[in-house]
Amino acid sequence: TGAQGPIGLTGPAGATGPQGPIGLTGATGGTGPQGPIGLTGLAGNDGAVGPQGATGAQGPIGLTGPEGATGPQGPIGLTGATGGTGPQGPIGLTGLAGNDGAVGPQGATGAQGPIGLTGATGLLSSGTTAGNTPYWNGTQWVVNSNNLFNNGSNLGIGTATPAEKLDVVGNVKTSGTITAGDVTYPNTHGSANQVLSTTGSGTLAWTTQAAGLPSSGNIKGNMLYWSGTAWVKIPISANEGAALQLIGGVPSWVGGTPPPFPTVTSITGRIWMDRNLGATQVATSSIDEASYGDLYQWGRSSDGHQLRTSINLYTTSNTDRPTGSNSNKFYNTNRPEDNYDWRKPQNVLLWQGVNGVNNPCPTGYRIPTQPEWVEEHTTWNSQDAAGAFDSPLKLPMAGFRNGAGTLSEIGLSGRYWSSTVSSINSLTLHFPRSPTITHDSRRGGGLSVRCIKD
Repeated sequence: TGAQGPIGLTGPAGATGPQGPIGLTGATGGTGPQGPIGLTGLAGNDGAVGPQGATGAQGPIGLTGPEGATGPQGPIGLTGATGGTGPQGPIGLTGLAGNDGAVGPQGATGAQGPIGLTGATGLLSSGTTAGNTPYWNGTQWVVNSNNLFNNGSNLGIGTATPAEKLDVVGNVKTSGTITAGDVTYPNTHGSANQVLSTTGSGTLAWTTQAAGLPSSGNIKGNMLYWSGTAWVKIPISANEGAALQLIGGVPSWVGGTPPPFPTVTSITGRIWMDRNLGATQVATSSIDEASYGDLYQWGRSSDGHQLRTSINLYTTSNTDRPTGSNSNKFYNTNRPEDNYDWRKPQNVLLWQGVNGVNNPCPTGYRIPTQPEWVEEHTTWNSQDAAGAFDSPLKLPMAGFRNGAGTLSEIGLSGRYWSSTVSSINSLTLHFPRSPTITHDSRRGGGLSVRCIKD
């Protein structure tokens, strides 16, 4: 290829084409700086005068100026009228008394006057016996009466030989009290069966004897002790040589040799003790108090709680044999949360058989089972209290002690424990007047015990 030739001349400009469309308006630019402030214009005319404002508070008072000079004294006025006389002043003290004058001479003794007439003879004549005291009988004085005799040392009424300051032969009546030495006796009678007792301050007063003294059911050998609120009977012990010992503040029999246990053979051929545990004799009737015996809580031993007079205590035991000062108390178990049982937790193994825990019966005897009770009462002449007494066992209506410790139905029903358990309760023989039944009983109640030979 050869070299490029020279560029040609530029041609003439072409005609202007039509205007294209106007482009979009651009964004507004920022505000420029403020220009200089213009000159101040001429002042306007003054406005009209406004209304006068309220008067302001008064300013403080200025200081007092200096006192001016005293002017000349005016002329003296006329003298006023004389005032009235004032009250008299107090009288002055009395002066000292002057000395007594000299005693004048004694005058001459006057002549004696005439002797007066002799008076009439006195009303009382001389007596015949020393010590007699005269009295007026309505007509004259009696001087020889010894009804009231005064020998100068002692006074006698109804006696001429008083041996004391006042010696009375006969009855004495006074409307007031009588004091002998430091002791004052009342002048009123007390109520029936009250006794005179001292207050400790020299006065005797009528008082009521302590409540609770047993008036029935007493037998030879009974003793009493004061529990703090009442007199409580101590039942006699059947053990020969038993000793009375204070246990927890309660006198209790301990030790001694148990007597041979009398027995009876029932129609079933079983051998039983002839009386309830704690009884002193075989029942002579259904309401023979000496045959009632003790009342046991189910499963407890003969620790003293079974006595009808044992103290009631609101508690339970977590052992089979309570110990300490409360071991002989009757445990108040009238509470559903304790299953109405003195033992918490319950123990169904108590009283089971002749070697059972806490068996209260004598050696060779035990608590009967419920089937053994049923077998017995079916042989009775009648299924009531009369049949229970007519049977060879001679069972009395000894009553019971409820879970709160209160004696109930004494002489009205008989309730006897068995060793048979039934859920949280134990089975019993119960004969009210009619008919005899067997049923559950709460173990915290106190019931009678009759032992059967094993």
